[in-house]
Amino acid sequence: MATSAAVKGLDEAGREAVRIADTPEAFADALAELAADPRRVLELIERGRAALTSRHDPDACAEALERVYRSVAGQGRPGPAATA
Repeated sequence: MATSAAVKGLDEAGREAVRIADTPEAFADALAELAADPRRVLELIERGRAALTSRHDPDACAEALERVYRSVAGQGRPGPAATA
């Protein structure tokens, strides 16, 4: 559960894992709906986990950082892992 302002920095996958409500009434209604639908809760949990691991997996982060370093350094050469 979050407000629209709270999810501004999330990509589409992240937003799909969150119920958004901007008023106290909408927040209460959404919480009541989730309390009545455990499958939906599990679905949101899985979507959230998938969004989180796709962005913050250590290997994915290391690869992204390596691309940035190579771009900034202007090397453009493949690293040791790519020369097999």
